[in-house]
Amino acid sequence: MIIVQMIKGISNIPWNLITMIEDIQQRVREREIQVSHCYREGNTVADALAKHEIYFDSEDQLPREVKGPFFMDKHSAEC
Repeated sequence: MIIVQMIKGISNIPWNLITMIEDIQQRVREREIQVSHCYREGNTVADALAKHEIYFDSEDQLPREVKGPFFMDKHSAEC
């Protein structure tokens, strides 16, 4: 939740994260993205990906068990 607050400008950003958070803030503004907090139970995609501890460049690279929840999240509304 603290990261969401940093991105929204509600919380102070630690010096070592300023560049990264400012980059995220710019991308959020450019793409008109809404940032909100979701509990783990409401975000199965992020939870499943966190267990893999890997970076993926595209949807095609996602593990099989993540693809279903990912596409459901992609085509649904909020948490």
